[in-house]
Amino acid sequence: MKHILTYISLFVVSLLLVACTAQEEPPTPTEEPVSELTGVIVMGDIDEDDPVSKIEEFQPIIDYIAADLADVGIGIGEVKIAPDAETMISMMEAGEVNLYYDSLYPSLLVANGADTTPLVLGWRGGEPIYHSVFFALPDSGITSVEDLNGKLVAFDDITSTSGYMMPTAHLLSNGLNPVEKGSSESAVADDEIGYVFSADDENTIEWVLSGRVDAGVVDNLTYLADIPEETRENLVIFAETESVPRRIVTISSDVDDETAELLKTILIGMDQTEEGQELLDIIKTVKFEEFEGGAESVFEPIEEMFALVQDQ
Repeated sequence: MKHILTYISLFVVSLLLVACTAQEEPPTPTEEPVSELTGVIVMGDIDEDDPVSKIEEFQPIIDYIAADLADVGIGIGEVKIAPDAETMISMMEAGEVNLYYDSLYPSLLVANGADTTPLVLGWRGGEPIYHSVFFALPDSGITSVEDLNGKLVAFDDITSTSGYMMPTAHLLSNGLNPVEKGSSESAVADDEIGYVFSADDENTIEWVLSGRVDAGVVDNLTYLADIPEETRENLVIFAETESVPRRIVTISSDVDDETAELLKTILIGMDQTEEGQELLDIIKTVKFEEFEGGAESVFEPIEEMFALVQDQ
């Protein structure tokens, strides 16, 4: 009898231990509620060589923007990269991209093919505007753009604002005849100004210094920042173009007015928060601001410049 009572006691104790252990186990976690903000805002850029890096660069920014668009049902931010302007035009026309941030010339190329409008101005590298400078060696005998007839000039790239659009428009507006050449060895007629693409501002500077070309063009900020003072003393600037905005954000026509105004407010306010400023630093932008006097007054002379280049 005594043994039976012992067994019963042990059995009861075991049951109690099991019950206590079961109560101490943490409850099964429930799934996070899914956000009802299923609307998407998409930022686009052009990069043929390294689209993955561009996505990594812009994704935190579009996430920041999307987080403040709850009032219009948007909670998701995406980045899409196109290999060229033509593809970006198609993406914006199809409603696949809503925002595009770039320098003037590629932005105008996209706007010329898709229905986009300027939203805000971006201070790239700490400056809201910049211009192109023509430079040469002091003993070149070049003192004006007219002296470039029969000579060869180095530009940056065919999609560059300061290294193609602005200098080309400047030459055309002065009644000159810029003609693209295949290489720095190409012949240049007396009634034309030959230009070749160096693919980089540093190359442009080196080609002038080495005598590979007669003159070069870079933007004024690069000229001061990337050319050491002792080297600049061996160069002369003989012409400068008009100034244009450094960078702009353009917006596709399928974005409604309420969302567009919210986007403008978010972008302009980014430099006022620590997180926003950190994100701006990633894209080398100090801040966004509205166009002084309105976008139309700013873009009228720029569109004339753009049309000159497109019609040549």
